[in-house]
Amino acid sequence: MLFAAGMLLMGADAFAQSGLGVNLGFIGASDIQKAGGKTSDPYATQGFYVGASYDLEVISNLYITPGLEFRMLTAKESYPVLGEGTNTLMSAAVPVDFKYVIPIGSNFKVFPLINVTFNIGISNTYKIADSTYDYYAGKLSAGNASLSGLGQENRFDIAAGVGAGVDIFDKIRIKGGYNWGAINLVKDGDKDNSLFRNYFYVGVAYLF
Repeated sequence: MLFAAGMLLMGADAFAQSGLGVNLGFIGASDIQKAGGKTSDPYATQGFYVGASYDLEVISNLYITPGLEFRMLTAKESYPVLGEGTNTLMSAAVPVDFKYVIPIGSNFKVFPLINVTFNIGISNTYKIADSTYDYYAGKLSAGNASLSGLGQENRFDIAAGVGAGVDIFDKIRIKGGYNWGAINLVKDGDKDNSLFRNYFYVGVAYLF
């Protein structure tokens, strides 16, 4: 992960071509949860990502594109008596695309891609009324009272998947894809108690 971030920030003159992109887009997550061996309905959150990426051409038309992103996902749920609560997840991500670029005329390029994303959670909370549950700390706080030692989630995740995109006039990039989470996010979880987070994303980038 640090190697990918270093490539993003420093670049590499040895590569044939390179280019910086500033990215903004929509991201949705689907949590696949299992407790006691029973799988529950997927839990969905939606939000946005913003960041930067750097194209590094390894050989003709074959690129590695590491990036650095801030991601924020939210969801609202209503409960009888308790009212409406909000789940907010913020994270830092290092996505790395491996893509093959196919020129279509002089102004368009299309590319299929394979993506691997390293994700580190910054915060993950659920708030309802005056109560807040911190998924990373496994702590419930309500006013001046708190309860610790509850179920926790891991901060670190790796997701991998496929996608595709198009570059227009070498200035605008539109891309999207789907990634499957590879790490059980339940701390000390097992095959019967698990949480895997899958992602769908679509966004636009301005290329310098």
